[in-house]
Amino acid sequence: MSDSRFLAALKEMFHEGGYDNIYPCIQDLVEHALDPSRFSPGDQTPNRQDITHYLATWCRHAGLTEAACRSWMTEYCAERLAPISKTSAAGIRHSTKSNVKYIYQAGIVFVCEREQNRFRAACAHDCPAYAGMPAIIDELRRERSANLKERLERTALPPPMSVKQIHQEQFNEALQLVRRELELGADKSAILALLNERGMKTRTGRPWTTAILTKEIGSLKETPAGNTADRESEGEAM
Repeated sequence: MSDSRFLAALKEMFHEGGYDNIYPCIQDLVEHALDPSRFSPGDQTPNRQDITHYLATWCRHAGLTEAACRSWMTEYCAERLAPISKTSAAGIRHSTKSNVKYIYQAGIVFVCEREQNRFRAACAHDCPAYAGMPAIIDELRRERSANLKERLERTALPPPMSVKQIHQEQFNEALQLVRRELELGADKSAILALLNERGMKTRTGRPWTTAILTKEIGSLKETPAGNTADRESEGEAM
């Protein structure tokens, strides 16, 4: 279903900043969101996070400030992408803010696949990004290859990790996210949605649940920051 409100708001922000050229794929996604009619049965369709990442990297690429991108995208995602997400509106807003912050601070580069884009969004040969995109993709591939080679040359491969060690490492990363989101004032439902959207697991490799998260939050309040890996209790509801 078409909705031009968010596209009009985006155009207004860019017009005020002196930037009027919104790429065809961006206009299409903003106005129509993900159009199911463009996909065949059995096709792998993009999810809300895919669209959020794509739009946020373009906003950064086009020069929109992080604050402006966050303000616009938070409401766009909560309203227009809710039909393809199982997360609550509050959870979508919190997740969107977190993703926009990561994209801007990490300097994630905008990359499109032109006519073969995963969203089946509109594309045009006269788009400013069209001609130069293959070179950008090739350069990113070369950088990643060089960075990987450098890391391998500098670092000896560690011994294989056991399943228990892998689960513990993932669990520690999840706890760091929980602690950070609590400090930002997020509630449990938003944190739970963010954990599961990012595929983070508990100590035993299971998906997070409200009961597990509640118990772990209680334990975090009793544990100094940085000492989560030393805890011995399982902390999961059976």
